[in-house]
Amino acid sequence: MLRDLTRQAALALIAAFVAAPVWAQPAPPPPVAGDPAAATPPAAAAAPATAPAAAATPAATPPGDKPADATDSAESAGQSVPAAGDAQYEARLRQIEERVVGIKERIFQTKTRLLLLKEQILDNVIAESRAVLIHKNEMGSFFELQSVLYYLDGKKIYYQDNSNALLNTRKEFEIYNGSVIPGNHALTVELVYRGNSDLFSYLEGYVFKLKSSYTFYAARGRVTEVSVVGFERGGVGTDLEDKPYIRYEVKQIQNRTAKPAAETEAPGK
Repeated sequence: MLRDLTRQAALALIAAFVAAPVWAQPAPPPPVAGDPAAATPPAAAAAPATAPAAAATPAATPPGDKPADATDSAESAGQSVPAAGDAQYEARLRQIEERVVGIKERIFQTKTRLLLLKEQILDNVIAESRAVLIHKNEMGSFFELQSVLYYLDGKKIYYQDNSNALLNTRKEFEIYNGSVIPGNHALTVELVYRGNSDLFSYLEGYVFKLKSSYTFYAARGRVTEVSVVGFERGGVGTDLEDKPYIRYEVKQIQNRTAKPAAETEAPGK
């Protein structure tokens, strides 16, 4: 009986201990005045106070990076510099164009003055001397003139071919008639002949090219007439290749109505 009571009492004690609430820890005693430990706040309580200060301090910027505001301002400044440079370039280009136009105008004015001066010289001096060039064809029927080419002082002044048979019908015609500077002048003549014969058909395969140069003197106040004559030289025994030849006949005339002042004959080839 005693044993059963002891067991029940033990079970009731265990049940009461399990059902009892957890005991709260006793609160720390209030700080005592003058205690140095009470003046120092706990480390945990000090941590939240320093957090706002740390947040207020800006983060350190790495040496290679720039703030966003500084980058934006630099980019905007860089965009404005090319615009100013383009304006200066366009202004400079306009100045150069204006200078070029001015130079062209001065060149044109200079050319105009030179032309006027040239006309004055031609009227006052050069017109006093005149040259007349005449071509004559005295070749026989075995030679047909194919082309005529004339140069005066290195400039081409006349060309005519026989495509329309014009050279066959013209035995004498004028090549040049105009004013020249008093003094010596170089005349170059190129003639092309082709063999022509109904009896000797082999002659049609022959082509004869003649080139000759001649220098004549144009006297001041006179008309110098130069006749260029294509003719056959030699006789029956002369080779066919040597027959075509050119000679020059020069005479100077005063006012066309006077007698020739001089008359000469000079061969050339």
